[in-house]
Amino acid sequence: MKLLVASVGVVLGISFGCCLADLVVGKDGNIIEGKIISQDESMVSIRAVATRRAGEPETLGASQMIVREKIARVILTDAHGGAVPSPSAATKPAAAWGFPPEPAPPPVVAAVSGPTYYVVPLRGEIGEAVTAALLERSLADAEVRKPTVVVLDMESPGGSVSETEEILLVLHRYNKRLRMVALAGKCLSAAAVTALSVREIYVRPNSAIGAATAYKAKASGLPEAIEEKAQSAWRAVARNSAEEGGHDPLLAEAMIDSEMELHLADANGKTVVRSGPGDAPLCRKGKLLTLTSHEAVRCGLAAGDAEDLAELGQCLKMPDWRPLAGLAPLLADYQAKRLAVRDEQFERIGSQVQAHMREAVEAAPFAGVYLNRITTVLPNPSPGVPRPYGPGVPMIRPMVPTPMPGMAPGVYRPGMGIHRPGIPYPYGPQPPSSGQTVITRTEAVVPLSTRARWYQKSLACVIALQQVEEDFSEAIALSRVMEDAEGQEYLTAVREAFAKARTSVYEERFKYGKGDSSVREDSRIVDRRPAEAVQSVRIPAPQVPRKPVEGEFALDLGRGVRMILVPIPAGKFMMGSPPGEKDRQPDEDPQHEVTVTKPFYMGVYPVTDAQYGAVVGRFSQLTAAPATYVSWEQAVQFCSRLSRKMGKTVRLPTEAEWEYACRAGGRGPYYFGADPAKEFPERAGGSRRGSGGPRTVGLHPPNAWGLYDMHGCVWQWCSDFYGPYAATAQRDPKGLLSGDYHVRRGGASESSDALLRDAARDKGRGAHPATGFRVVVEHTE
Repeated sequence: MKLLVASVGVVLGISFGCCLADLVVGKDGNIIEGKIISQDESMVSIRAVATRRAGEPETLGASQMIVREKIARVILTDAHGGAVPSPSAATKPAAAWGFPPEPAPPPVVAAVSGPTYYVVPLRGEIGEAVTAALLERSLADAEVRKPTVVVLDMESPGGSVSETEEILLVLHRYNKRLRMVALAGKCLSAAAVTALSVREIYVRPNSAIGAATAYKAKASGLPEAIEEKAQSAWRAVARNSAEEGGHDPLLAEAMIDSEMELHLADANGKTVVRSGPGDAPLCRKGKLLTLTSHEAVRCGLAAGDAEDLAELGQCLKMPDWRPLAGLAPLLADYQAKRLAVRDEQFERIGSQVQAHMREAVEAAPFAGVYLNRITTVLPNPSPGVPRPYGPGVPMIRPMVPTPMPGMAPGVYRPGMGIHRPGIPYPYGPQPPSSGQTVITRTEAVVPLSTRARWYQKSLACVIALQQVEEDFSEAIALSRVMEDAEGQEYLTAVREAFAKARTSVYEERFKYGKGDSSVREDSRIVDRRPAEAVQSVRIPAPQVPRKPVEGEFALDLGRGVRMILVPIPAGKFMMGSPPGEKDRQPDEDPQHEVTVTKPFYMGVYPVTDAQYGAVVGRFSQLTAAPATYVSWEQAVQFCSRLSRKMGKTVRLPTEAEWEYACRAGGRGPYYFGADPAKEFPERAGGSRRGSGGPRTVGLHPPNAWGLYDMHGCVWQWCSDFYGPYAATAQRDPKGLLSGDYHVRRGGASESSDALLRDAARDKGRGAHPATGFRVVVEHTE
C-alpha cells in the first residue's frame, strides 16, 4: 500500500512539485535523480530531475537512456530518500547465517539399575549462554529419562534480570517433579538469585555466591525514585527465590541491600542467620553479602562442599551413581556455537556500518550536523549494568563532528567521532594545549567547487545512509533469529534514528540549488550557522614512536585491529609506599613484600576504543583513544569474550601485578623517578591537564618494561575488591573475595600528581569518563 501511494506521488509530483525520485548511480560516481521509466538487462531509461535553484519546484526533464554496463546501482526511493525495501535478511534461515543445526536428543535407554544423575550445564552469562528456553528443554528431556538426581552445574557472573525471572519460573515448574541439586562455583548477581531457588545446594571449594544487586547504585542514570522501585522489585524476586528453595530470605536480601547486617547465632544447637550485629558477623553494614564456600555451608545455605560429580555422589550417599546421556550438554554446546556465530556476524555487520558511515560523513557537507541529531532519539541504556537496565546488544554510540586529519585551521569539515550520551563533547570544555589545534568558526567555509557538487555529494550521503539502514535491518534480523527481543527493539530505534538523519540530508539537497555546468568551478558556498553549530574540536597530539620489546606478541582482534602485549617477568617488589614518601596515603600502608611467582603478558597500552569495539561487537570508530565509560563488569566481560576468541586466558591484572608491572624494577614514587614534570612537561608546577579526558594512548615514553600510560591517561581497573593491605609478605595476592568497590590504578589526565604515583590507590564502581582498563594474558609454556 505504501509503495502504491509512493508511485502515485511520482506521477503527481510532475505538476505539484513533490517528486519522488529514483537514483541511478554510475560507476564514475555520478548520480542521476529522477523517475525510472523502464529498465532491462542492457539499458535503463530515466527522466531526470531538471536543473533548479533553491525554492523552485521540482520537475522532471526529458528521459535519458543509460547503458547498463556504466551503472553501478539502481535505487528506488520514497519521498524522503529512503530505499524501497527489497527482499532482505528478514527471511534468511538460521542455516544461511552459519548457525549450527539443533542437536537431536540421544535415544532414551532402558531403565538403569542403581542411582543415576543427569547434568544440566548452567555456565556463562544469563541471557547469553544460559537462557530459560534452553533450561526448559533440558529439564523436559531429563523428566523423560527419569534420573535419580538432576545436577545443575552452575558457574555464572550473572546477567539479564528479565531472563533470570523467566529461569526462576522454569525452576518453579520442575522443583516438585524432579530432584534437583545445584553444584555451585562462582554464582554472582542474578546467578546467585537463581541458585537460591534450588532446594539442595552444594558448593565447590573457593566458590562465591552473592553480590546480587540489580545494578550499581548511582551508576544507572535513573531517577532515584525509579531506581529504588526497580531495586525493590528485584529484592522481592530474590526473597521469593529463597523461599522457593527453602532458604533464609535474609540471605537473599543481604545480597542485594548493602544496608543490611547479618550475624550467625545458635538456636537449640543449630546455627541460624539473624539480622543486626552479633558476635559472629556474616555481613557488615555497607557491604553486599557474598558467601565463600565455607560461609555458605556454615550458615546453612549449602548442604556441603564437593569438588566434582564423584565427590557430590559421595555427599548424596550415592557413591556408585552413573551418568545418563541427555540433551542438556548438547544444548549448552549448541548455544556456545550460536553465540560465536552471532558475534562473528555482528562483527561483519559492524564493519559494514563503519564503512558506510564513513562514506556518509565524507560525502555531504555538514553531514555530521545531521547525524548528530541521532543523539536526541537514541535510547540511552545505563552503562555497566545488567539487561534490561543496561546494554545487552552491540550498540553504535552517538556521533559528533570531528576534524579530518590535515585540515587547515578555520576550515570545518565534519567527520565521524565516537561520543558518550549526555557528556558535552569532548568530555567537557577543554582549553588549547601543546600538540593541539583548535578549530572554531562561526562562519564555516565549505570547500566545494560548485552547487552541482553539493547536490551530488548530498545524494551520495543519502545512499550511504540507506546502506547503513540496510545494515541495521540485517542486524535486526539476526537478533530475531537469536530470539533477542530487547536487541531488536534497540536496533530498530537506531535504524529509525539514521532514517531521520537521511531524511534531513535528502530534504536539503537543493539548499543551494541543483546547480549546472555554467556555475564557475571555483565558486564556494558559505554556511552562516550560529556559533554553537560549529563546535570546537581538537586534533590529538602524535604518539611516541614505539620500539618493539623482545618476547612481545600481538592478538589479532579482527577488523584490522591488533593488541600488542609485552612479557612481564616473575619477581619480587615492595608493594605500597614507604614512610616519608610525599603525598603518601593511609591505604598504601603497610608497605610489604610481594612475590609474583609466574611471568605474564600485559597490554602495552590501555584497551582502546578500536580494540573494545572489535571484541564486544559494538560499532565504534577505530581510534587510538582509550576505551572509557567501561564498568568493572564490562571489563571482565571483555576479557571473557577475548579469552574465548583467542583461546587464551585473558583477564584484568591483580592490583599486585599492576603495581609490579608499573614499577618495572623501580623504587621511587614514579617509575621514571621523583619529578612528574620531567615526564609530563605540561604538568609543571603540579598543574593538571584539564578535564577534557584522554585523547590518545602512547603520548609519553614507556617504562623499563615497555608499558605506556601507566600514569595519567585513564584510571585502570584491577581484578581485586578494594580493601586494606596484609601486614605480612604475600605470594600472588588477589585481594578480598567480596566488597562494594574495585581497585583502580594509574590516575587520569585530570588527576593530581599525588594520584599518579606508583603506589597510589583508588576505588570505584560503575562506569566513569576517566576510567578504562588494560589486560593481561597468562603465560603458558
